[in-house]
Amino acid sequence: MKFKLILAIGLAVFTSVMNCKADFVFSANISKGIDAAIRMEMGLAEQLLAAEKSSDPKNTLVVLLENYIDFYSLILYDNPTAFEKRETKAAARFSRLEADKSASPWKGYAYAEMQLQWTLMHAAQKNYVSAIRAMNKAKNAAADNEKNYPAFILNAKTRGLLDAVFGSVPDNYKWMTDLAGFKGDQETGLKQYQALLGKINSGPYVCFSIEVRLILAYMFMHIREDKNTAWSMINHPANSPETNLLTCFFIGNVSRQLGNNDLGIQTLLNRPMGKTYLKLPYFEYQLGCLFVYKGDGRAVTYLNRYLQQQEIEDFKKDAAMRLSWYYLLENNAEKFHYYQKQVAIIGREHNDKDKQAVKEVKRNAAYQPQLLEARIRYDGGYFAIAHDLLSGLDPGKLSAEDRLEYYYRQGRVLHDWGKVFEALSPYTECVKLGSNDGNYLPANACLQLGSIYEGRKDVTRARFYYQKCLSYDKHPFTSGMHIRAKAGLKRLKQP
Repeated sequence: MKFKLILAIGLAVFTSVMNCKADFVFSANISKGIDAAIRMEMGLAEQLLAAEKSSDPKNTLVVLLENYIDFYSLILYDNPTAFEKRETKAAARFSRLEADKSASPWKGYAYAEMQLQWTLMHAAQKNYVSAIRAMNKAKNAAADNEKNYPAFILNAKTRGLLDAVFGSVPDNYKWMTDLAGFKGDQETGLKQYQALLGKINSGPYVCFSIEVRLILAYMFMHIREDKNTAWSMINHPANSPETNLLTCFFIGNVSRQLGNNDLGIQTLLNRPMGKTYLKLPYFEYQLGCLFVYKGDGRAVTYLNRYLQQQEIEDFKKDAAMRLSWYYLLENNAEKFHYYQKQVAIIGREHNDKDKQAVKEVKRNAAYQPQLLEARIRYDGGYFAIAHDLLSGLDPGKLSAEDRLEYYYRQGRVLHDWGKVFEALSPYTECVKLGSNDGNYLPANACLQLGSIYEGRKDVTRARFYYQKCLSYDKHPFTSGMHIRAKAGLKRLKQP
C-alpha cells in the first residue's frame, strides 16, 4: 500500500513536470511575426507575438521573434538610449532559452541567431568588444547545433552569416577573432547563403527567404561586386517594396550604383508608411542624399527634416555637408558656409561618413565646383552628366589634390558606366599621383584596378594592385577596402 502511494505521488509529480515542460514550436504566429519584423511592420509583428504568448505561453521560441523585433527596430535607428532599453531585455531571453531543456534544433539555432543579431547591433554602436563576445557565443552555439542536428537546414543561415561577419572584421580587431578561433571567409558565406536560398524559397521556412535574399544581394554587391546579380535578388517579386521597408532601404542604397537614382527616389517616396510600420528618420536622410545627387531642391526639405530629429545623432554631419554642397552648386555662398560650419557642431563623429564629413570640411576650404558637381552626379549614377563635367576640366590647371581626385572620378565614372577598359588609364594615373597620406582615393583606385585585371584574367597585375591596396592604411575607409582586396587575393590563389 505504501509503495502504491509513493508510486502514485511520483507519477503525479512526473506528470506535473511534463505538463509544465516548455517547448519550441515554430507556429504560424512565429513564422508570420518574423516575416513582419523583417519587413519592419512592427505593429503587426508585436500583435502576432502577443497572440502567440496568449495561445501558447510555454512556447520558448517567442524569444526569437522578440529578438527579431528588437533587431529590425534598431539596426537602422542609431539611438544609444533605445539600444540600451532593448538590450536590458536580452539577458532574460537567453536565460529562458538556457532554462528550457527541450531537445530541439530550434534551441541552439535561436541562441546562435540571437547572439549574431546582437553582434551586428553592438557593431553598429561601435561596441566592438561586446560584438566579438556575442559573435563567439553565436559561433559556438551554431557549431554545437550543427553537430547535434546536422539535418536542420537553417543551420546554414547562421553559419553563412557568421562567415560573412567574421570575414569583415576590421584589421585592428582581428586578434579578437583569432582568439575566438574563427577567421571567417566572406566568399564561403556567400556560397552557403546561395545554397540555402534554394532550399527555403518555399515550404515551412519561407519567412526567412526575404532576409536571406536581401543579405545575399548585399554580399554580391560588396563581395563579388556583381551589381546585376545583386539587383536580381533585390528585385525579386517576393521582396515587394510596397509592403517591405527593408527592400526600400536596399533599393535606396543600390539604385544610384546601378545608374538609376530616380528609382531609389520613387521607391522611398512610395515606401509603406502605415501606422503598423516603423517610422525611421534614416529614410529622410536617405531621400535627401538622393535628391542632392539629382540636384533637386527637395534635398533641402528632407535633409533639414533629418537634422531637426532630436533622438538621433548619426549621419547629421554628413547631411549638413551634403546641404553645403547643394548650396555651393546653387551659388548660395551664405548657406554653403553656414552648413559647412554646422558639420563641426551638429551630431556626433561616430560613423565613417560623419568622420569623412569632418575631414572634408577641414581639408576643403574651397571646392572646385565643377569637380564637386561631377562627384555628386557620379554618386547618383548620372554617369553621362558626370563625364561631360570632367571632360570640361583641364587637369593641368588643377591643384595637386584636385588633380588626384580628377583622375579618380574619371576612372569611377568610366568604370561604372561600363567603359571598363577606358577606366584603366585614369585609375593608374590616380595611383601614380597618390600616396599613403590619409586620402582613400588611391587605395580604392588600386582595388578597382585589381578587380578589372582579375576580370581580364591578368593575375600578375591583379595581384599587384590588390597588394598595393593593402599598403594604404591612413583612412578609416581603407579597412573595408582591405577586406575586399584580401578576398581578391584569395580568389587568385584558387585554380
